[in-house]
Amino acid sequence: MQILQTLFHSDLGQQAAQLRTDVFVHEQHVPPDEELDHLDATATHFVAVENGHVIATLRIVFMISDGESVAKIGRVAVAKNRRNTGIGRNLMLAAIAHLRDQGCHQCLLNAQTHVISFYEKLGFIPHGPIFLEANIPHRHMILTLHPPKKTQPEGARKE
Repeated sequence: MQILQTLFHSDLGQQAAQLRTDVFVHEQHVPPDEELDHLDATATHFVAVENGHVIATLRIVFMISDGESVAKIGRVAVAKNRRNTGIGRNLMLAAIAHLRDQGCHQCLLNAQTHVISFYEKLGFIPHGPIFLEANIPHRHMILTLHPPKKTQPEGARKE
């Protein structure tokens, strides 16, 4: 399995759109016009690919809030037959590492309430009350991103 960054209008991006449609529109009954939107064209998309097929996806939308770079992860979807195998976790870890590399200080997401514990294990903290999005209960979650720890070269001494 590979985790790749892709464009929405690429072949992998279109496979990701189909997976999202399968998960959110067909399984969870989200209206199609709410699932695929204008943000997809400019979002950063990550996919997990196995044997040429997208088996998981997410998107990142970048924003500026109070002068800080903030990212919102959304549309996290894993193929039904691949859930609970660690693929979603690996995909999220790749996205979080990418955000750290981009200098982003905070990551937001709206978690469906039944998967809040999944995001908590990744360091996200629930914030605010439960609300409905696409008629599904959600809760805002926040992850503060710390820069990667710099290690001192072996033999170097502190001044």
